[in-house]
Amino acid sequence: MTSKLKYQMQPLRMDSYQPARLMREIVTSYYNNGLSEAYSIDLRIEESVEGVQMDGDIALLTRAYENIIGNSIRHNEGCQIVIQMSQNESGLSVHFSDNGVGIPPMVIDRMNAEHIQSNKENAKNQEMNHIMGMHVVKQIILAHHGLMIVEKRPVGAGIQIILPI
Repeated sequence: MTSKLKYQMQPLRMDSYQPARLMREIVTSYYNNGLSEAYSIDLRIEESVEGVQMDGDIALLTRAYENIIGNSIRHNEGCQIVIQMSQNESGLSVHFSDNGVGIPPMVIDRMNAEHIQSNKENAKNQEMNHIMGMHVVKQIILAHHGLMIVEKRPVGAGIQIILPI
């Protein structure tokens, strides 16, 4: 998947969708599939986002959003996940945060770098595995002409995605 996206060999299947509705469906699926009581997902959608229609590859965007939420669940023994959707001059902002253990600084630095380079030695450690999943998310967002920022925070994790409307 990473190679296909990097070299634009993964054709985007663009469809019209409503970002607010898509995110509600994703969050609902976590609860319907037995989300542990150790976790909660708080979805906050600004009114300005409710009527927004966009074009995108719904399957890939769903994969990206589920990967971010899934990371919060996989890397924490319990946490509150907050997803905030808003609209600004840059486009649609989707901000994911949690109050868990956070993202290792090396992962943050590598994800915010322009290019990610890895070797066989690094691929063996847990941080590299974390990077690869987030790298797929970043490539999906870039394929949609968006921006992804992994935040350095004193507590928990924070990831902001901005997609053009």
